[in-house]
Amino acid sequence: MVPRKPPAGDMAVDERFDAVVERESAAICDAYRISAERAASIVRACLDTRLDLRQQIASAGDESSVRRTAAYRAFVKAARRAVYYALRRYREDDEAFAALIDALADAEEREPPASVEALATELRRRHVSTAEREPHLDAFLAQIDEEMDAACTVIDVGCGCFPLSLSPGWMARITRYVAMDRDAACIRALEAYARATGWSGLEPRRERIGERPWSDFQCSFDIGLLLKLVPVMARSEPDRLGDLASVPARRLIVTANCGAMARHTSIRGREKRILDRFVEQSGRAVVRSIEVPTEFGYVLE
Repeated sequence: MVPRKPPAGDMAVDERFDAVVERESAAICDAYRISAERAASIVRACLDTRLDLRQQIASAGDESSVRRTAAYRAFVKAARRAVYYALRRYREDDEAFAALIDALADAEEREPPASVEALATELRRRHVSTAEREPHLDAFLAQIDEEMDAACTVIDVGCGCFPLSLSPGWMARITRYVAMDRDAACIRALEAYARATGWSGLEPRRERIGERPWSDFQCSFDIGLLLKLVPVMARSEPDRLGDLASVPARRLIVTANCGAMARHTSIRGREKRILDRFVEQSGRAVVRSIEVPTEFGYVLE
């Protein structure tokens, strides 16, 4: 005989807390791009700080009645806010990211290439922008292969960890790859990667867009990469879009996300309108389109 499930009032206090965490983290997973484990961790941390609510849950004869209280609604709102802002960060775990950089810095050229590439792959997976692309990385690289295969000089503006994605063939052929980002951790990762692989052409530079004129680079590049950057700048620093439009490169590759960073929501239409306005502002012509399930964009000339 299957034992009768005890009513809510018979549940142990810890079981009631667990039930709250399980229910609310499941609802969060339905709405947000987050793992069940990470959602549960955030929800539980939020519940742990709300002693009055915990007391209500512990003493209530019917746990479901607590869900109708203002305290419970405030807890749910706070947990969802915490999830949203956690997902808006480019790195989930700064300490783990730093440890991977240290391991890469210790590798140097004597390490087997497979070990170096394994560290590079893990770094890409721990940075949101490249992690989103990772399931479709081969398809994405194939779509820009025509440009990258012919390039000797590249400028990657807002590079993040993308240079860790390049094939050995591209690395051997590209004599100068300027990788710009304001994120010190990403630049440190690229510096370590350049040393570990012996890629002398990689020039990581920690600087902001517009910090100095493009003429300081004393180069007209074959390719300029603006991967997922234009929509971000359009929202945060719209006055810098003119600087992006004037990147000194024969061709530009500009892309945007298909989905929102935090929610299970398509933003493709909104991002396309931003890219189309940028194309018009740049005065460049669209050579062709690029698209994978998580990202789309244009090659401009």
